[in-house]
Amino acid sequence: MKLRYVHVVILSAIFLAGCTLASDITPPPGYVAPTPLPTLGLLYPTSAPNVQNGATLFTQNCAPCHGDTGLGNGPQSQQLPVTVPALGLADTARSDSPAQWFTTVSQGNLDRFMPPFIGNLSDQDRWDVVAYALTLHTQPAQIAQGKTLFDSNCSNCSGKFTDQKMMAALSDDDIIRIIKNGAGDIPAFGKNLTDDQALDVAMYIRTLTFASTPSTAAIMPTNVPATVSGTSLTPATTSAATPSGSTPEATAIPATTAIPSTNTAGAGTVSGTVQFNNGTLPSGLTVTLHGYDQPPGQSSTATPQEIVTLTSTPAPDGSFKFENVAMPANRIFSAEVDYKEVQYASNPATVTAGMTSLVLSPVKLYDVTDDFSTLTFNQIHLYFDFATAGQAQVSEIYAFTNATDKTVIVSTDGAT
Repeated sequence: MKLRYVHVVILSAIFLAGCTLASDITPPPGYVAPTPLPTLGLLYPTSAPNVQNGATLFTQNCAPCHGDTGLGNGPQSQQLPVTVPALGLADTARSDSPAQWFTTVSQGNLDRFMPPFIGNLSDQDRWDVVAYALTLHTQPAQIAQGKTLFDSNCSNCSGKFTDQKMMAALSDDDIIRIIKNGAGDIPAFGKNLTDDQALDVAMYIRTLTFASTPSTAAIMPTNVPATVSGTSLTPATTSAATPSGSTPEATAIPATTAIPSTNTAGAGTVSGTVQFNNGTLPSGLTVTLHGYDQPPGQSSTATPQEIVTLTSTPAPDGSFKFENVAMPANRIFSAEVDYKEVQYASNPATVTAGMTSLVLSPVKLYDVTDDFSTLTFNQIHLYFDFATAGQAQVSEIYAFTNATDKTVIVSTDGAT
C-alpha cells in the first residue's frame, strides 16, 4: 500500500466474564466524532479505464499486500492480523462489480487494515486500478475463447456492453446471467453455452470497456522493492517514512532527442534523472537499470523475469543514460538508487513496439533522519473482534504523517 503515513498496529486480547454497554453514555469532554468515510462521486468512470496505467498503480499501491498476481500473498500481508483477499482468484472476483471495488479502493476497509486511496489517487486512477485488478483472474486464452464465442453468437452485441455506467454496476456473474437470459435489448445469445464458456465470454465482454487490453498490462516483479511514496520498505531491519508529496512523477515520458548512432538494430536508450531534496546530488551514487520480460508462453499475470541488469554513475546534474539497450516490446524497465540503506526507484515503464528511446520518471532521493519525533500523529482506529467466545481481540492502528523533507528511519528488530 502506497501511503504517506506509517501505520503501527497493536493487538491485545481481553478475556470477558460479561459485557454490557449503555446506549446513552455521555461523550467525554473534547470528544470528536469519528471522521466520516470520504464522499464518493460517480460510481462509474467518465473515461475508459486504462489497464496499463492500472498495472503500474497496482504495483505501487496494492501489490505489497495483495501480491503481484493478486493472490493476497504480498510481503506486507504477513504482518497483518487478517487475511488479504485474493483478488486474482475467479471465485473471489466474479461476484463483485467494478463499482463495489471502486468504493472499497476509495473509502478503504479499515476493518481489514486497508486505508482509503481517495486522497492519494484521482478518480480515474482508481478506476484504472480497478480495471487492472479485474484482469488478474483472467487468462489470455480465456479472453480469446470468449471473443470467439461472443462474435459467433452475438455479432451485433459489442456496442451493447460499452456503456460505462451499466458495466460498472455488473459483476461477472451478472454478465453471465445476461448472456444466458438476456436483458432489455440484449438477446439471450448464450443459452447453449457451458458455465465455463459463459465465464470466458463475460471476461471478454469486460475488456470492451477498457481503453487498453489486458494483454498490454505488465506487473512489476516481486524482487523489485515495493515502494511507499518512492521509498523501499526493505531492508527488513528498518522502516522508512518518506516525506509527504514525494509521490514519483508519471511514467514513461516520450523522449524528444534523437537516438544516438551507437545503438544497434533493435536497441535504444533508457535515460532519466536522480533528484535530491537538498539540491546538490551526493557523490558516489550508482544507478542500476533493471529490465524484465514476461516468461515465454506464460500468461500476462506471471511474474516477469529479470533480463537486464546494468549500472552507471549519474552526471553531476543527476542525469543518467544507458545506451545500446535491447528494447523489445513489453519489456519493463526501472532504475534504482541506494542511498543511506534506503532503495529509491523510478516508476516502472514498459516499452511499446518500435520504441528506441525511453525516459524514466525521476528517482527522488531524500536525506535521512532517525528522529521520528518529527512524525505527526494523525489518527487512531480501534477495532474489537468477538469471534472467539469469552475473548475479545482489540486492534489499535496508529497513523503518522511525515511532513518533513527527510526520510525517517525507525530501527526495528523485525519482530517488535
